[in-house]
Amino acid sequence: MIPHLFTRGQHRVVKSVPFEPSPASIDTIPEPAFLYGPNRRIVRANGPAEALAGRGLTGAYAANVVGIFRIRRPDCSRVVLAELPAIRALAGEEVADYPIVVTAADGRRMVVLVSSSPVRDGTAGALSVWYPGPAQDPA
Repeated sequence: MIPHLFTRGQHRVVKSVPFEPSPASIDTIPEPAFLYGPNRRIVRANGPAEALAGRGLTGAYAANVVGIFRIRRPDCSRVVLAELPAIRALAGEEVADYPIVVTAADGRRMVVLVSSSPVRDGTAGALSVWYPGPAQDPA
């Protein structure tokens, strides 16, 4: 199950819907999306994810993603790899709306809300999707 967000007025509604991702199917997700294999490597990243990174991401480890996007907590402290939603999803946990600060390839810093789900499509993995976060200027 992957949480999908719908807007109703000023409120975001999270609804879980069945989703069995394949490397090609994540290209239909309009937000940055990453499909991880069981070895913590990206099997596929969609166009919005790679545009934000300014480079291809397939084959990158989760630890590399932290460096590529200079991922931080909203208070700008460092993140621990084990607390990242994709890593938690690889361990079987559903994670919704986990806030992080990322830096795009063009230098823009932004708060994103990460939702990650474990997937089983013949092999264990995780799907991680980044949604726009609250409109605020990260420190």
